Amino acid sequence: MNTDYTIIRKQLQDYLSVADERFIRMLHAMMLENMEEVDIEIPNSHKAELDNRLAEHEKNPISGSPAEEVFARLSRKA
Repeated sequence: MNTDYTIIRKQLQDYLSVADERFIRMLHAMMLENMEEVDIEIPNSHKAELDNRLAEHEKNPISGSPAEEVFARLSRKA
């Protein structure tokens, strides 16, 4: 089943803008319950990569690019 989540999100946003307070509270409670159940663990390999990048930055702080330059390069590629 190929679902376009963009459409679903838009439909939910539209509905929530007119939904009654009881429904919004119920949906919010479900969302909070779901958020408690979802435990996102960052893989050790990702943590190690972040540690390596931080160590490189601390050794040579001027070796990176300012965020504005990075964003400009990315937008040119898009």
